[in-house]
Amino acid sequence: LQKGRGKQEALRQAKLDYLASADPVEAHPYFWAGIIATGDMRPITGSSFAWMSWQLWGIAALLIWWFFSRLKWRNQ
Repeated sequence: LQKGRGKQEALRQAKLDYLASADPVEAHPYFWAGIIATGDMRPITGSSFAWMSWQLWGIAALLIWWFFSRLKWRNQ
């Protein structure tokens, strides 16, 4: 994913890497064939990560504000 590949291609490569390093027993499809990609298969871009981090910071700020406003209200 960090190399800009689509999610399906990244999962395929991860499976191939796993098969290359796994011992013969763990290389059986039972251990890896059930892992499938679902949803949006487009590559993850840096802008989507940045947008998500801003959202998380905003939610954290609102929670902190809410916590301290409740604390102030209880002390009155």
